[in-house]
Amino acid sequence: MTKTTGLLITMFYSTIVYVSCLSLCDHYLKGVEKNMDKRRKIIIAVGVIILSAVAVFVLNLMFFGTLEKGSRILYTTVGSESKSMPEVYEIGADGTGKRRLTINIDSELDCCYSKNGEKIAYVVPNKGLYVMSANGKNEKMILEGNFSSPSFSPDGTKIACMTNYNTIIVNTDGSDQKTIAGGYFHPVRNLGPVFSRDGGYVLVNQSDSPNEILEMISVDGNERISLIGPDTQYIVPDLQDRTDIESISASEISRAIFSPSGDRVVFDAMFTVTFTDGSQKYFRMIYSVRTDGTELIPLTDLTTSNDYHFPSFTPDGKSIIYYAYYGSEQDNQICIMDSDGEQSEVLTNNFAEPQRWYSLSPDGTEIVYAGPDNAMYIMNLEDSYCRLLTDKGQSTDCYGISSLDFMPDGTRVVFSLDYVEASGRVHPVIFSINTDGTDLIQLTKTHNTSIIEDITKRG
Repeated sequence: MTKTTGLLITMFYSTIVYVSCLSLCDHYLKGVEKNMDKRRKIIIAVGVIILSAVAVFVLNLMFFGTLEKGSRILYTTVGSESKSMPEVYEIGADGTGKRRLTINIDSELDCCYSKNGEKIAYVVPNKGLYVMSANGKNEKMILEGNFSSPSFSPDGTKIACMTNYNTIIVNTDGSDQKTIAGGYFHPVRNLGPVFSRDGGYVLVNQSDSPNEILEMISVDGNERISLIGPDTQYIVPDLQDRTDIESISASEISRAIFSPSGDRVVFDAMFTVTFTDGSQKYFRMIYSVRTDGTELIPLTDLTTSNDYHFPSFTPDGKSIIYYAYYGSEQDNQICIMDSDGEQSEVLTNNFAEPQRWYSLSPDGTEIVYAGPDNAMYIMNLEDSYCRLLTDKGQSTDCYGISSLDFMPDGTRVVFSLDYVEASGRVHPVIFSINTDGTDLIQLTKTHNTSIIEDITKRG
């Protein structure tokens, strides 16, 4: 709900309450004014004012509310609740405290929490970038235009976003707007631009170049650190002894992340090797590079797979979880390796079907993932013990699991199931479940289209 809309509604109902109270008071006073002294009239008038103030306060809470504590889910939905336009909602992981945060004639998309969960940024396509308190108050357009992929800095004072292949940095109050990268430079998509751990830099890449460019740019735009570029010499362990290689070029970085210590960046990219006879070889590998642009090392090789992607650090920074594609018989498998790539292990080799949508627990001890037949599994990383969490994705009217994530306290998992109507329309429905497989809760309506945008823990 916008601030203006909420105030108008509050004023409307408050006026009704005030006029009603005043009318009753006036009617009462007329009937007894002959026997009532001035002092009692003043007391009654003050009472009417206090009652009206209480009504305004209650109505304000009804339409804006206070900040709910605990694990919260931010989502957009289209359906019976919000008619035909996506609106922003928040709900607790246990299904409590559901609140609609926007009531507009426009579509709200690409929303995210600040790190402390007290602010929300969202985009209205072709209109602007907005910031509001997480209870729906204090909404403000801070940038006018067409934007996407907003992301808060770690301290919550700045937002990075993308517009027309430009990377924009702006303060959350709309001041100090800077275009730190233009042309075809844009944020690497990790559900939004990637800030460094200290918030001083943003990762950007240029994906239309023959050779992928990955840079760190300071938030003031004054410093650029090249991590990879056209002159980068890539080491491919299984090809380093070949003498017929003409060139190796990188493209299509799909994920780049900072290590927990903040001194390295790990990324995956598609590589093209061109041989002297004109033939080419394609593969996707994971590399690590220091944040000063030195010490580029491959973390994977081509011994068992030619497609490694979607790396994620464990919280202690000692290990990296990733996908590896092993061909048509096994497809995607979830693996783990040391952060230097020395030791690796396939975690899900007990399945001969693709593993999709994994999430690492906040303490780094478990992963949850969508396995065969869209059943959801949870695995302990210490002993590789795997157990079924839910097989709800196997229902006949369900297309499959489209996203999943641990809640910040690690006690529940939130996930989306894509349901298919008779007409063929697919719409995601959001659920949550305890990590022991109990207390499965449907959080959104079956016939709405609801997208998980972000999660947080407040208080």
